[in-house]
Amino acid sequence: MPAPVYRSAILTAYGRVLMSWLPPVLQESEDYMAIVHPLSKELERLEDRIELVRAQFFPQTATVLLWAWERLVRTAEAPVGVSVGDRQDVVMSLLRRGRADMLGAGWESRIERIVGAGWSYEEHD
Repeated sequence: MPAPVYRSAILTAYGRVLMSWLPPVLQESEDYMAIVHPLSKELERLEDRIELVRAQFFPQTATVLLWAWERLVRTAEAPVGVSVGDRQDVVMSLLRRGRADMLGAGWESRIERIVGAGWSYEEHD
């Protein structure tokens, strides 16, 4: 069966996918196109926002929350004149190095002060 030819050129690629999910009799409907078009635009916007949020969880892709990664590794936050790519590289290099001060040296004694002696943990690779 050939792909349907939409009479409306306003449909985005995502909108065409959504239209393809409809029964064949509805795939040529201008009414459904009028519903699917704004829906597809909103879904595309949501996917873009989700991708932006997801990117913040990783230092090599963080932009909006790159300052939080910089704070974690104890380096200058959002230094003036330094590109986002260079800032990401600095954070990544410090994470790879595993600086003890960045990781909070002395955390074991702080936990012991909170929960008392006798607690233990296991390192996992």
